[in-house]
Amino acid sequence: MLLVILFIFMAGAVHAQTTSAGDYFVYVSSAEPDNDSGIILLDFDSAEGALTNPRKAGPFKRTGYLNLSEDGRKLYTVRAGDDGKHYVSGFSVDRKDGSLKLLNEQTDFGKGPCYVSVAPTGKTVLVANYSEGNICSFKINRKGLLKGVQTSHYHQGASKVTDRQKAPHPHMILPAVANDLVLVPDLGMDQVLIYQLNRKGVLAPFGAKTAATPPGSGPRHFAFHPNGQFGYSLNELDGSVTAFRFDADGGRLTPIETVSTLPADFKEFNKSADIHLTPDGAYLYASNRGHNSIAVFKVDASNGTLESRGTFPCGGEWPRAFAIDPSGQFILVANKQTHNIAIFRINPVDGSTTPIGSVEDLGAPQCIKFLKKQS
Repeated sequence: MLLVILFIFMAGAVHAQTTSAGDYFVYVSSAEPDNDSGIILLDFDSAEGALTNPRKAGPFKRTGYLNLSEDGRKLYTVRAGDDGKHYVSGFSVDRKDGSLKLLNEQTDFGKGPCYVSVAPTGKTVLVANYSEGNICSFKINRKGLLKGVQTSHYHQGASKVTDRQKAPHPHMILPAVANDLVLVPDLGMDQVLIYQLNRKGVLAPFGAKTAATPPGSGPRHFAFHPNGQFGYSLNELDGSVTAFRFDADGGRLTPIETVSTLPADFKEFNKSADIHLTPDGAYLYASNRGHNSIAVFKVDASNGTLESRGTFPCGGEWPRAFAIDPSGQFILVANKQTHNIAIFRINPVDGSTTPIGSVEDLGAPQCIKFLKKQS
């Protein structure tokens, strides 16, 4: 039945139960209005794939996407408040017990924030606002506090799916690997826009550089290959992945191919959601909401092309997000409508998966992030 979640509140921080189980913390955002979870903290054992000990780790009732700084000392999330406003919130992270302490928040930067990321420098937070059609940057001061909006850019454009693409809808904001470029898939425009982020936290369009996905495809999320030469756009509306060659110096994305994430005979409603590659870049996975599956592709690292290896059931309903653990051995799938995280072991020979467990009653999980524990 319902899992017991431990709530301990002291001095503005939410303290997690100290545990030695596993070698990683896992943070999960929860979007269930009737559930008081907000941010859930669990322990993960990367040798066995065991996900255990769920407890509350944030002071809010519900949160959206979340992300960690590269040093693991800060966590940021976007959320809708009970007052009708939208917030970006920053926390300090205790690397020993996983607990979070709220530092500060900013608001009045846009409606419908759906993604937050942290620049590799750790000095700038980036937010994409789906409903408002804009992206923002926020500087982080020496105390780790979020300052006000540094820059805000509004997109202009539309595409062919009239009920979803009448206006721009930036759905992700992703720092590129090993340089100062930032990519923004815009579902409403069928474009991946390219920006440059300077040391002062200012975002500026990188010339007129954009990359198109097929009309009506609706780019939602993007993932880079570990070799930095290729990038992949997951397209929500038509259930596809567009592969690109990435020129980091010139800031160019050149289309290679677009492949379906769905079986050829599937004609029912579907919205694809999330995309990730294994740490070695051998396999790419993408989630399908509606078909309720994870698509598997073998990646050719010499040219970026994808070979479909079929799909497997996601272990629940509506896989809004998933994550591959840092060892590359396991996939954790956040099934929003069935309130569970399903766990799968990856076969490194062919990319296939085997279900090994599920954690239930997590309150509409919709984002998963790993953090290595410190002793």
